[in-house]
Parts: sequence; structure tokens; C-alpha cells
Amino acid sequence: MFPSNPKDLWVKYRDDMSEDVLHRVRRETLNPILQMTEEIYNETLIMIEDMCLLIANKVLSCLGMTAPNRHMHDALNHELQREQQYDIEALAETVRTNVPQLNQQQRIAYDTLIEAVNSGSGGIYFLDAPGGTGKRS
Repeated sequence: MFPSNPKDLWVKYRDDMSEDVLHRVRRETLNPILQMTEEIYNETLIMIEDMCLLIANKVLSCLGMTAPNRHMHDALNHELQREQQYDIEALAETVRTNVPQLNQQQRIAYDTLIEAVNSGSGGIYFLDAPGGTGKRS
């Protein structure tokens, strides 16, 4: 019923077995260039383990495989849900209200960052905040 060496099977075919999860996460995160990650492999292992539990009442560790990290999966789902719950209209209103109030240097920084995001070019940007962070000891 089960392959003779499930761990080798996983190592050899994990990209193929994880393809559906990768495509779903790309769609959910609007990131079409996302590559395979340990989180995606972990989610695939959870799905495989769920099937093994349903069919044979066995977890993957009983079959000689590494057990998936279900806590990582729950944390990832929570983070994704949090990211998708922003009030887009309220954020757009904040931008409409505050962008006209930026000084020239702030506006240049804002425009540069927005262009990098919209074009997908990304990059690393450092912002200097004169006066510190506002924290007091």
C-alpha cells in the first residue's frame, strides 16, 4: 500500500507534489514569481499526512518520513489572513490625505518606493529619520 522508501520518493518528487500548493500561494499572494519554499513543502507534507491519516490512520513519522510542522502551517495561514484583511478604501483615503502633505524629500522617497513596487523592480532602500525614532528611555 505504501512505497518501500517514502522519504526517497519525497526528496525526488517534492517539487512535483508541491506544485498545486505553489500555484495557490502565488495566486493568493499575487506573487507570480514565488519559488518553492520550506513553507510550501511543509504544507504539502501536511496534506500528504492528512491523506495517510485518513487512509491508514498513520502519521508520516510512522512511515519513515519527517513529520510536517503543523505550527508553521497555522502561523503562515494566520499571517496570510492578517495581510488580506486590510481596509483598502481606508488605506487609499489615508494616502489621498497624506501624500499632498509630504515635503519635497519625502515625496521623492515616496514616489521612488511606489515606482519600485508598481514596476516589480524591488530593491533595498534606507530611509534616514532625523530626530530618531521618537522613543524615549
